[in-house]
Amino acid sequence: MDTIDRYESQPLNKLFRTLAIPSILSHVAGSLCIVFEGIFVGSVLGANALAASSLVMPYILISNALSDMVAAGASVQISIHLGMKEEKKAMEIFSFACLLIEVIALLVSSFFLLFMDKIVLSMGAQREVALLAKQYASIFAILSPLSMLFFAVDDFLRICGKIKFSMYVNIGVSVLNCILMTILIGHYKMGLMVSSAIYNGCYALGAFACIIPLLSGKLALKFTKPKVEFKMVLRIFANGLNVFFSNISVSAVVILTNFILLKVSGTLAVAAFAVYDYIDGVARNVILGMANGLTPAIGYNYGADNSERVKGLSIRLLLYGAMASLGIFLFVRFNAGVLAPIFCKDGDIALLDMSVHTIKLCCLSYIIMWLPTLGNMILSSLDRPSFASLMAFAKTLVFPVVSIMALSSILGLDGVWYSFITSESLSAVLTSVFLLVVYKELRRNGLRNSGRDLAASMRDEQKYLRRGKYIRGQNYADWKLIFPDKMPSKTAGRAKPPKKEKSAKNLNFKKKKAGSDSNG
Repeated sequence: MDTIDRYESQPLNKLFRTLAIPSILSHVAGSLCIVFEGIFVGSVLGANALAASSLVMPYILISNALSDMVAAGASVQISIHLGMKEEKKAMEIFSFACLLIEVIALLVSSFFLLFMDKIVLSMGAQREVALLAKQYASIFAILSPLSMLFFAVDDFLRICGKIKFSMYVNIGVSVLNCILMTILIGHYKMGLMVSSAIYNGCYALGAFACIIPLLSGKLALKFTKPKVEFKMVLRIFANGLNVFFSNISVSAVVILTNFILLKVSGTLAVAAFAVYDYIDGVARNVILGMANGLTPAIGYNYGADNSERVKGLSIRLLLYGAMASLGIFLFVRFNAGVLAPIFCKDGDIALLDMSVHTIKLCCLSYIIMWLPTLGNMILSSLDRPSFASLMAFAKTLVFPVVSIMALSSILGLDGVWYSFITSESLSAVLTSVFLLVVYKELRRNGLRNSGRDLAASMRDEQKYLRRGKYIRGQNYADWKLIFPDKMPSKTAGRAKPPKKEKSAKNLNFKKKKAGSDSNG
């Protein structure tokens, strides 16, 4: 079935499975690359190497999130314009997004090469750890123009209907990463630079594989001259900003948490938190994968003014997300003693005990993590960038900083672990408020006129007028509220009845009347 037909007509439960499952597998496979690296670095290279990679990894994830921000923001606009049957505009946005990502990658590469070792030293790390961190970051800087593009073209392939192809590439990247880690790190015990080269090099190969179908010219999105107005650029960033904040929420918290842990408890606490962070990356990518898989479908049906399908997909996304979050929490909570030893070196009892304790407390946030993450995605898909960005800003910066600073000063080390459930709970409350406001707005005004930008509404109005159609009933009333001076009457555009042929008798009568008037 064609991608457009699938979004418009496929039964919702089947559509959810078709889009969500491959996307979840893709995201989990991507996070497993980080997990495999953590396993081999922690168990083979030791605590210093694990701490160094843990200090650098948040910055790498933030860099990848910049790419994902542009891709996600562009994907929302691409899906909406495809739903409005504006294929040329969608391709221009797609081409502009790819170009912008490459510019960002070059800036990020320069930042890593110049400043990373200084940043790690300023956080209080030992000089040996800082040197390892610089080596790890330098490899990412070299490969970033390709590795960062991977996270964007993956989204664009899903829009084009290449959902399974995207899944296969992600799984292939993860498998290749595991094989190379096993051989080069596990067997030959090569250093941290080789580990970084494996991790980032696999993503670079994955980006190259994803670009090939997009260059073929056979998909819905094709490369063209990137002609995008400044307002559209702002809208791309606005739509993608909430995704950026959602993606970096863990990374931003990790940076702040590492800083506090170094002050409160030292390197051992940082290593224990790194163990939890590897597990957390897989858990959260299940929810993110579910959301990213459904975002194009919700955005497309929003652009096509199909309110029933938008509502049905959103409800299913929240329901299944809640069930998945609860299942993840139960699994991690009762298997902490099994998961932690995978990342710890044999005989390191202190790190093992602290890691198990950390996992059991931090995983409480999984109970509620589905609502802020999925709610943000729904708000973005419905073209509500202000709500989504404000929500993501609070979730990423305000709530975590307040929770960590307040609870760590009261409870010490355990206060850091309890801050995760506190932050997620506050985010869930704010998300619920925003979703309720948007839901009431949709019920009151309808899907098309509710929150849509004026330019999109103007284009729709012009289409109606050009086609000579008229709008009846409630739709007419809705349009008249927006364009009271421009709307035609309800009968505008109707075909006029054919003129009656004038009979000869009438013509003679008019000629006689005209002649008598002239004589008079």
